[in-house]
Amino acid sequence: KVRDGMKNNLPQTVAGIMDNDPSKQIECMAQIRNLLSMEKNSPIKEIVDAFVVPRFVYFIDSDDDIIREEVREEAIWALGKIANDSRYSSTVMNSGALESILVHLETMEEEQLVMTRVATFALSSFCKYDNLSYDNQCRVALPTLAKLISHRDDEVIIHACHALLNYSSDEYAINQVIHAGTCSGIFELLKNPSPAVQMEAL
Repeated sequence: KVRDGMKNNLPQTVAGIMDNDPSKQIECMAQIRNLLSMEKNSPIKEIVDAFVVPRFVYFIDSDDDIIREEVREEAIWALGKIANDSRYSSTVMNSGALESILVHLETMEEEQLVMTRVATFALSSFCKYDNLSYDNQCRVALPTLAKLISHRDDEVIIHACHALLNYSSDEYAINQVIHAGTCSGIFELLKNPSPAVQMEAL
């Protein structure tokens, strides 16, 4: 019933996302996460049809001080979640979201660990087989993923490995991954003490 209420309040949620009030943005982006997290009957179509994807990209790109990091984090998560759905991934791929996330990753401070995890998770969705018709865009992410597999955090490493695996759909893609300089990093992961990381490397 609570989530039905959130669905019914989607117009108000969208209005809050479009608002310039930081507190409304934070509250409404959290509601979007809750809606996209629904295992059944998630209103992803309604969210995409509300034209909020460009607003999410704006949140990532903007250097306006009123845009809080929590809002950027939720925007990146939401874009990754939508990109993971083959019905709507083209909307995200055509929005410039991938490039925006890559730029944001390059400028993140080391202590922004949660944001890095969320962004790397999003990359794994962008690099899905369904999205490889956008190969030129996805290929741009490979140098960043090559760095991320050497990250100090296991969760980041696992998401990065998953992204590389998703991208490696054929011989051409595999060669692109190799040329991005990932091999030495992947071999090093076989020495990682985490079985989960070793499994992803394999």
